[in-house]
Amino acid sequence: MRPENLKTMEQQSGGRLRKPTGIVRGIWRGFLFGLAGSALLCGAWLCSWAEPPLMQQQSSEASENLTPRTTPECPILQEGNPTSGVLHLAEGRLVQFRVQVPKEALLVSFQISRCPVPVDVLVKKAEPMDSANDADYHFTADLLQDTVRISRLSTPPLEEGNYYVAVAHLGPKPVVVHKRTVSEIPFTITFQVVRARAAIRLECGQKYTGQVRADHGSIQTFLVEVPPEAPALRIDLDEVSSDLDLWASFGQPVFHRSEAANTAFSPMGRETLLITPQSPEPLRPGRWYIHVAHPEDEGVVDFALYVTFASEPPAGLLTIPHLPIPEDSLQRAIAATVEVATEYGAASGTLVTATGLVLTNYHVVAEVADPSLESAEPAPVIIAVTMDPTLPPKELFRGRVVWFNKERDLALVQITCGLYYQPLPKDYRFPTVPLGDPSQMRMGDEVRIVGFPSVGGSGARVSVTLTRGIVSGFEKAPIGVLMKTDALIAPGSSGGAALDRLGRLIGVPTSENVLPEAVGRMSYIHPLTMLPENWWKLISSASLKP
Repeated sequence: MRPENLKTMEQQSGGRLRKPTGIVRGIWRGFLFGLAGSALLCGAWLCSWAEPPLMQQQSSEASENLTPRTTPECPILQEGNPTSGVLHLAEGRLVQFRVQVPKEALLVSFQISRCPVPVDVLVKKAEPMDSANDADYHFTADLLQDTVRISRLSTPPLEEGNYYVAVAHLGPKPVVVHKRTVSEIPFTITFQVVRARAAIRLECGQKYTGQVRADHGSIQTFLVEVPPEAPALRIDLDEVSSDLDLWASFGQPVFHRSEAANTAFSPMGRETLLITPQSPEPLRPGRWYIHVAHPEDEGVVDFALYVTFASEPPAGLLTIPHLPIPEDSLQRAIAATVEVATEYGAASGTLVTATGLVLTNYHVVAEVADPSLESAEPAPVIIAVTMDPTLPPKELFRGRVVWFNKERDLALVQITCGLYYQPLPKDYRFPTVPLGDPSQMRMGDEVRIVGFPSVGGSGARVSVTLTRGIVSGFEKAPIGVLMKTDALIAPGSSGGAALDRLGRLIGVPTSENVLPEAVGRMSYIHPLTMLPENWWKLISSASLKP
């Protein structure tokens, strides 16, 4: 550059020459920006370590929407304190509560009130439910049955600890109340506990009468002090209006039968529990607790209880009452229809001789019919008779199978002694059913069935039941001609009495043919004409041989 040009540049810059600094200035600015960025990064790291930033919280919330949220703590139901709630049908969720069941509880109940429609009550032990399928118990509460109960006799049995109870609506939708579709169902739930009462002290030889009540937990507890010299502890149930169970424990009560070693369970009403030094829990002196329970866990059952320190039954149980013999043929047939039971089950039978010969089905006594099967039980068949038609029959007698025909499904049982193996009173007479002639029956003739069908009562044991129909037809089979009828023959009726219109025995109700797909049923009677010839020699008191 020439000198004159340098002068000109000085003059343009105000007399001072500018130095060429663009590159340096860029480097300096980059250094400052880099330093500021590093500071921001360090600050962001410190903030993220101390507290999640807003973006991190929003991300967490988004992930929660993709996975189930943690179940909130369920409200606790206080005993006896009504608690209100609302079911929001659109959400479809269970409304859950938690309760604490104490150790001494025999029964807990949940009452639903102020609820316009039936709702479902679900209960589960130890943990809340995600759906109705998780429940240990499932009930439907409505206007007729607004209280649900769980007891020591329930399945599974009530235990100490936390339980979760949920209210839901699992029925059809939409829900209509007063002709309007609703989206919410209000309700009030009340939790109650029934605790074990103090045991009732019994004395040897004392007869105690009492009740087992479902609203008290279906268990009654007694205690007895067994002296050192006692060879046995015998407990007898009598005057029972339904099936009751017995169990006993030493030292402390146990409120579920599975926890007891000494038990007496059967479908019979009159039970006996004998405890000796050879029992599963051996007899020893001290305090024994006795429990009387109703396995059906409903209603009220009356009973009488005897406690003695001997193996033999108390004298008060050995009396065999005389049985009434009505003049009317139908009433006499009802009196002569008995319950036939073994340890395997129970059905019906008919007294055909005044000396105690009972006609029944083979399948009713099959397990104890074969004499080749050695049994320690000399009279394995229990015979119960109707003393009051409003009550289940009373077990009074024992017998053994004397004849049976497996192909024709028929058997004869001879009564040999009383229930406790006591001899029958001298010249004791049984009511008998008049015998008719089944060969004279025609289609359309009236038929009456008498027996003890399981559908004939709400409990485990039923009272005598009579149903009526007609002869619907006949069916030729390899064993003979069967009689068809539309009269009800249900499980438990087998072996009972099939009567003509005059109340005379014409056959044995034996089976039913049920076709669910056709919504129909037909019952079958084995007529007296199917009895083997040699059986008639035993039925010496029969007034007519068909």
